[in-house]
Amino acid sequence: LYNAPAVVGTVSPDSAAAKAGIKAGDTIVNIAGQPIANFSQLQHVLGPRYEGDALSVKVLRDGKEQEFADVVLTGAITAFTQPFLG
Repeated sequence: LYNAPAVVGTVSPDSAAAKAGIKAGDTIVNIAGQPIANFSQLQHVLGPRYEGDALSVKVLRDGKEQEFADVVLTGAITAFTQPFLG
């Protein structure tokens, strides 16, 4: 799990990722100028960060790199209004 690529599984509504335009299926490849090869590196880079910190995020989407500038980290996320399907 920790050596797996940092692929976004879901994006919660009103989260920093949703507001920035990051989507499920994106692979995070760089945060704040630091390369991200796997989930472990993602945790290492985000670990010392605080709510309200702004940073740049680069993702790989459909084979193309996209950059999202000034993604502001949030401490809480909104729950899904309809958590069950079917």
